[in-house]
Amino acid sequence: MDKTELDKILNKPGKPVVVEFWAAWCGPCRAMESNLEKVASEFSETVELIRINVDEDVEIARAMKIYAIPTMVAQKDGRELFRKTGSQSLESLRTIFLSASNGIVEVKSGVSPMTRMIRLFSGFGLIAIGLLNGINWLFILGGALIAFWGVYDRCLIYNSIITWFKSKSATPGVENPPSE
Repeated sequence: MDKTELDKILNKPGKPVVVEFWAAWCGPCRAMESNLEKVASEFSETVELIRINVDEDVEIARAMKIYAIPTMVAQKDGRELFRKTGSQSLESLRTIFLSASNGIVEVKSGVSPMTRMIRLFSGFGLIAIGLLNGINWLFILGGALIAFWGVYDRCLIYNSIITWFKSKSATPGVENPPSE
């Protein structure tokens, strides 16, 4: 597929398109592949899935401003609705496809910006207290955990590990419970 061909698909009116940018060597991409295929088949009537290998289609990835993988870009009628970067859980993928099918411009998930900032400032405050009080490791570790709590949902490594554990612990025929 080339950029012109992709543009024709993305600009035609009607059915929304979710484009997944991935690579064969990408662990998070492979970890969410089965869930992505499952959700794509559930929404096959209302949303089209296009998978772009960034190693094979470098120009498309560059033109679409893809800086990290996996990245999901939802478009409808030639307009970008939203994009999500990082490994996605089964429920998050369903939310992405449902939002695309309904033409929702932004997918709301995870921690609110205000809560995220409070956690980050609190964490860094505890780290500072720990450093100023003669290297108090309890405060430093507690602050690091609270700061990470503010950004964990955006951490690609954390999401990949959680997705991998969920796929390994899933009982056949039983869906994973929704995350957060």
